[in-house]
Amino acid sequence: MCSWRARGRAQGGSNYSNANTSRRPATHQQQLQWLSSPSRSDGPPKAGEASLFNIATQNQYWVFIHDKVDTFVKRFPISTNPRESRTEQEVELGQNIVILFRKLREGVIASKRVDLFTIELYETSACWSILLRDSAQSTSILSQLPELLQKYNRPRPGPQASRPEAQWAWTPSMTVIYFLHLLRTKWPSQVEFLAALSSHPQRRRTASEHPRAILPTTDASPTDDTIHVVRAYLTSLATAIRRTNYFTLATLLDPVNNTFLSSILRSNAGGNGHDISAKTLLMSVNQLREIVRDDIAWRYVHVAYREVSMREEVSRWLAHRLLLVDGDDDDWKGLVGAWMEKHVEKGEVVKKEAGPGHGTSGSWIMRRGAQGPTAVSPPVG
Repeated sequence: MCSWRARGRAQGGSNYSNANTSRRPATHQQQLQWLSSPSRSDGPPKAGEASLFNIATQNQYWVFIHDKVDTFVKRFPISTNPRESRTEQEVELGQNIVILFRKLREGVIASKRVDLFTIELYETSACWSILLRDSAQSTSILSQLPELLQKYNRPRPGPQASRPEAQWAWTPSMTVIYFLHLLRTKWPSQVEFLAALSSHPQRRRTASEHPRAILPTTDASPTDDTIHVVRAYLTSLATAIRRTNYFTLATLLDPVNNTFLSSILRSNAGGNGHDISAKTLLMSVNQLREIVRDDIAWRYVHVAYREVSMREEVSRWLAHRLLLVDGDDDDWKGLVGAWMEKHVEKGEVVKKEAGPGHGTSGSWIMRRGAQGPTAVSPPVG
């Protein structure tokens, strides 16, 4: 689960949750601000030198980052709309946060640290890179997460091999975020998605396999039934994409009315606003909806219908099929109108004129040919 502040998930081994979260003197803030990235340093620090190679400094830097995040969010509330415009300053400050997270991950890697702090750092970094729309960073982070979890969960080497202090499980929310990212970034291929899904844990480890297992928080403690539901949802989603079934996709990607998605969103919507898992999941869903709308739903509507009316019942149906609305949003007529106007500009739709003096009839004629989509190609894989 991605979180803003270091809270109770690191119990049993990592002391980062006990780091002093009070405001530090300006001089200390400046020292943290100008810490060099481990990838650009000349090696391990000298004795007494502050460095991200040092675990204590990593714990302090974690708090430093989240102070920056708190300041950022107060100025720029989190948006889950992937097409919402952002100011140049918002983009720049957002990228600074991504860089800070990256520097801390480099320090963790350099120190060979693998504990609950490390897992929390990677999950939180992934969430913020997705919310700040940095696809390159989110891909880099999420690609390392499966191996990191395996490394953390395996027995410790030694004469008496010991288990980690807390067995870490893929949470339902992080699982869906991870696989939606694969579907979106590898589109239209599903090869990597299917390979990852086949190797993903299909059941929860039992107490006998991990006798000291501690699975903090409800969302992080999936039962076998929960894991089955998550896999069933992801399998159905991938199948609907391969079959270009936009009717089913409109249902599966509806965060309001789809039972599975809405239940995860509710379970992760922390009242204190510090948990960003729900917002990250919603952003991930909306990003995939954008692709499905453009590459599947609109292409089929454009090919299948010669003319589309703006009558209320038609607009409502079309708004849902094009994934323009969530749940019971009743602004379907305006949303469909705006969508069609955009495609008039692209040359894919032409307004149908009524008789002289009557303006337009409120319908559009689909224009096919070089200026519009003419075929629908199913995803590869």
